[in-house]
Amino acid sequence: MARTYRFRMQDTPFEVKVLRHDEDGARLLVNGTEITVEMEREEAAVSKTPRLERTRVIPETVEKAALTAKPGSEIGVGLVKSPLPGIVLRLSVRVGDKVQAGQSIMVMEAMKMENEIRCALSGTLQEMRVKEGDAVLEGAVLAVIQPA
Repeated sequence: MARTYRFRMQDTPFEVKVLRHDEDGARLLVNGTEITVEMEREEAAVSKTPRLERTRVIPETVEKAALTAKPGSEIGVGLVKSPLPGIVLRLSVRVGDKVQAGQSIMVMEAMKMENEIRCALSGTLQEMRVKEGDAVLEGAVLAVIQPA
């Protein structure tokens, strides 16, 4: 179905009827004269809106194989790291609590959204390195879990 458009440019009236169009061009009837128009393709515009790409952060666990580990070292513990920058809203567990893999240990706010932070292994919460209201960066250690 042909569409007709009427417009005025520098006080000159134009009547344009679109006879055919596709991604490569169009056939137009401009004031009774048939014109073929070829379309030029532009490179896709780069969006100025940043994309948030989250990677799944799994707490690091280290085998207890290091017999020469110094006391207080983090060999054999699970580190719960922040998957994104944000603010700690609520802590769900306390030092000494038993935790299960997949259990929520805290809630963080990032970009006006609440995010549950879960542990990836079962064990005992050995250390909580943040408190409610703390601002943390991505990758910061939030808690230390001693595997069961």
